[in-house]
Amino acid sequence: MIPALRQAFLDPELRGLPLAALGWLASDVLDPVDYRRVKLDHLTHRLGCSKSSASDALTLLVERGYLQKREALDGAEYRVRWTREVRYSEPLARSAPPSAA
Repeated sequence: MIPALRQAFLDPELRGLPLAALGWLASDVLDPVDYRRVKLDHLTHRLGCSKSSASDALTLLVERGYLQKREALDGAEYRVRWTREVRYSEPLARSAPPSAA
């Protein structure tokens, strides 16, 4: 399993559609080596969402460090990161709820 996928399940900012998009992209479309095009039509059909929601999910996955994006002549291309690019200002995992004292 790609370590970044394990990290995704612990990421408090990654829920719902973006998490589902990452799961589908990492298992059926993208890999950690080659950049590939992601067609929003395929993503919207697979996840049952609007194009704007699919685009927002891709943007969040790039911002959170799960996908790498590069611009190509014919549009953007993506690949899954093997490990998540962590920004040190972000929590690495959910924190435990405060205990009642």
